[in-house]
Amino acid sequence: MINQFTCSGCGFVVQMREGMEHYAVTGDGAKKGLDPENEESAAMALTGKTMAQLTTEGLLGVWVEALCMRCMATVMTDREENRKKCPQCSGNNLTASYEMEGSPCPKCGQGSLRSDEGEMFI
Repeated sequence: MINQFTCSGCGFVVQMREGMEHYAVTGDGAKKGLDPENEESAAMALTGKTMAQLTTEGLLGVWVEALCMRCMATVMTDREENRKKCPQCSGNNLTASYEMEGSPCPKCGQGSLRSDEGEMFI
């Protein structure tokens, strides 16, 4: 699901995915997203391990979509590791979609971001 947030002052609009996505760390250390519809099969195909094995070995994590309040980029970031550091500009103020309601507008700094009445589904 995608939520749309609009600034109460300048009308700035940002659309962000709600929720989280699991990722697995592959043998070469890369983080690869798992298909939310079939995470167990995706994990097995990608790593040869079950979700339980990946969890036990510390090779399973969670990404969330966040907005950088400095450069206004939307990025997928690790929920646990360095979630507050933007991979685009190295800014240290990322705001996840579930934290967005009522946040100060990154564009004008005057208004606050509010969820629009109708949510958009993808």
